[in-house]
Amino acid sequence: MTIARSSSAVAMAMAMAVTLILACQALAAAGEASSAPRVTGTCLVAPDIIALTIEAGSVIPGSVTDYQKRAGDTIDRKTDGGTETLTLMRNGVACGEIVGVGDRRQLITPASQSGKELDTVVADRAGTYTVSSADDPAFTNGIHPRAVSRKSKPIDYAWRKPPARHVLFLRMPIPLTEGRTYRIGCAGLGAQPSEVVFRNETRSIRSLAVHTTQIGYRADDPFKRGYLSIWLGWEAGAASDNQGAYSYPAGLRFQLLDDATGAEAFSGAVEMARRAGEAEAMFKPANYNGTDVLRMDFSQFTKPGRYRLHVDGIGCGHPFVIDDGAATWEHAFVVQMRGFLHQRSGIALGPPFTTFIKPRDHHPDDGVEILRSTWAAGIWSDDAGDEHHLQQGLKDHATNERVTNAWGGYHDAGDWNPRRVSHLRATMAQLEIADLFPDFAARVALNIPRDHRIPDLFNEVLFEIDCFRRTQTAEGGVGYGLETVGDPSGNTVSWHTTVLPVYLAAPDPGNSWYYTAVCARAARLLRRHDAKLAEVYAESAARAMAWAEAEFARQARERKRTAAELAWTARDSRNLAAVEMLRLTRDRRWHDLFLLDTVLTTDTPALFDYMKASQSDAAFAYAVADTALTDPVVRARAVTGLEMLADSAKAYADGNAFDIVCDNRYRPMFMGFYSTPHCGHVALRAYHLTGEVRHLETGVRACQFSSGANPDNLVFTTGLGSNPIRHPLHLDSRISGQQAPEGLTVYGIEDHVNRPCTWAYWILPAIDSVMSPGYLKWPLSESYTDTYLFIPVNEFTTDIWDESVWTWGYLAARPTRR
Repeated sequence: MTIARSSSAVAMAMAMAVTLILACQALAAAGEASSAPRVTGTCLVAPDIIALTIEAGSVIPGSVTDYQKRAGDTIDRKTDGGTETLTLMRNGVACGEIVGVGDRRQLITPASQSGKELDTVVADRAGTYTVSSADDPAFTNGIHPRAVSRKSKPIDYAWRKPPARHVLFLRMPIPLTEGRTYRIGCAGLGAQPSEVVFRNETRSIRSLAVHTTQIGYRADDPFKRGYLSIWLGWEAGAASDNQGAYSYPAGLRFQLLDDATGAEAFSGAVEMARRAGEAEAMFKPANYNGTDVLRMDFSQFTKPGRYRLHVDGIGCGHPFVIDDGAATWEHAFVVQMRGFLHQRSGIALGPPFTTFIKPRDHHPDDGVEILRSTWAAGIWSDDAGDEHHLQQGLKDHATNERVTNAWGGYHDAGDWNPRRVSHLRATMAQLEIADLFPDFAARVALNIPRDHRIPDLFNEVLFEIDCFRRTQTAEGGVGYGLETVGDPSGNTVSWHTTVLPVYLAAPDPGNSWYYTAVCARAARLLRRHDAKLAEVYAESAARAMAWAEAEFARQARERKRTAAELAWTARDSRNLAAVEMLRLTRDRRWHDLFLLDTVLTTDTPALFDYMKASQSDAAFAYAVADTALTDPVVRARAVTGLEMLADSAKAYADGNAFDIVCDNRYRPMFMGFYSTPHCGHVALRAYHLTGEVRHLETGVRACQFSSGANPDNLVFTTGLGSNPIRHPLHLDSRISGQQAPEGLTVYGIEDHVNRPCTWAYWILPAIDSVMSPGYLKWPLSESYTDTYLFIPVNEFTTDIWDESVWTWGYLAARPTRR
């Protein structure tokens, strides 16, 4: 019995050991599987081309937590360029950086990387894949692709081999059949799963080749269009020139399907927009897509609903809504406006206004040193105005006077430092929408702090204006703004950035004129909501204008200059300030001043003439002003000039595949060119003044590319649409391990073909370690990388958001078209 019991115990122990071993093996296998590349999508891009999407690797976010000292903790101190870095050493291992002082000390732990790379050598071989089917006789025995091409992009940032998305295009010798089920065997990839089951139901499967807006349309929008295109990347071993282009056969048709039921609501012919070898009339005539682009027009369709666009034998695009504007343009407008909340400096952010958590930052009460500088921005055409001159001038002319009321405004970008009068461009756009559509401005809800008992839109406007009003001198002058010399450390969050002195620029006429224009417009519109508050801003505008005129006159006398020698930007700001002071005060002297600087002196005025004038803002303000205040001849010239710009914008859109709008063919194609509804406001201003539908069409066309109707099917604003960017250069969210907050519209695609931003190409070794072909070989329209630190691509400044605010706001608020 004893032996038996012993044998039983041994058997049990052995069984437990085997179980434990199997469990360990299972856990190891699970770990292997979880770190393996993942198949995340399968679709067709042509009846005989399967697109297999595989993602490899991921970034584990870092964090910012209150520092709790443990026994044995030591601090490693290093100083670089005057900035001290404190690295926490715990058990001999670097754990992160210590920031803050006293009870505000926090530990910043860095992000890390996990997951295995995809073996691209294996992935590029046709023999790696076998496509079989039980219900398609042609595939019963399994078929290898005749060729495989691939395009790979990083999908996050890491210095070495960042996480990547690989799209493998399996070019089959015969087409797949609609409604049949296929198995794609790819065990050799080491990806999960090792076999992909794919039912070819193109009416319900999203295809990478079908590009549609993710904002949607109003039912009465006169332009509605989708696109069909696919650039296939490169085939291993093939000649590199002109690889990836694909031409679809003639005769294709598309359908607009009800997204809930699949019922067909509209159908039409797929038409050629631009062939791969056909140049586009853009900055430089060339083809920027690398492949054929076709279009699918359904502008005449007006029935509200949620739809998806389907192409026979290929698949569908992202779903979108057609409605009265509430879930489309107004939603987009609100998301963009939320971006301003998330860029606020000098206040804490968090519930109930946002899920993004940020303690108060850059506030003098928290120890941030702000020094007054006697340096002022120049206003004459020969004054230096580059960034280095600006920053060095502020530092070299700094005083010991500490400024205690210089806080607020918007962080310039992800790195917080400048708060500039130029940011008021976006504020001016908000006010223009409020001017044109006061009822819309009064009702639109933004879920932001209400500092005043006025509508949300005006609360946002005043938060930004007040940054500069607080620093306005007793005499009335307003300077360039607040700036540091150099950028903050890349591993620091805004609420711990106290080491760099901040300088307040001295007042200058140019920035005072622009401030006057914004403040005067705000004061006039505030009268409807709070007359007493409006007077505060009216008085501030009047003082700024008076000081700017006096200082301009003083400098002109001393330097023996005339208004003709003003820098064009200063003269344009003066012109805009004059018309806004006219509208605020109804004093005719401002009309006389407006006429001194306006280009509305001929019947066909050039409202934009590079380095000479950019006066469309002033011309539109004049055109919509009370007719009792303006001259009918000058007003007619303003309308003509604005229509000329709008027609140029339409001609530009007619000359490229994706309906990109621009009023000046020679405008560089970067910094918001692709990522915002660029020049939509140009066309919509003309529509507002004339009622000509072609201008409304151009305004809607301007929204297409940035809203998802592009080769990447990507929306360039966080939190907007079903496939938005996810990794903007936003240090606070990135370093603290939070999701990037909504409403951040990035610079987007940079023009690596014509005007490459080589100063930022230090990141290309990391990007090109996974990008295939290399970054510079990609078609421009598909070259965006969501990689956080590619500065001209992933960064942003709030002033470029004026395009989105104006265009989306106008399309949401405009009267119904009959």
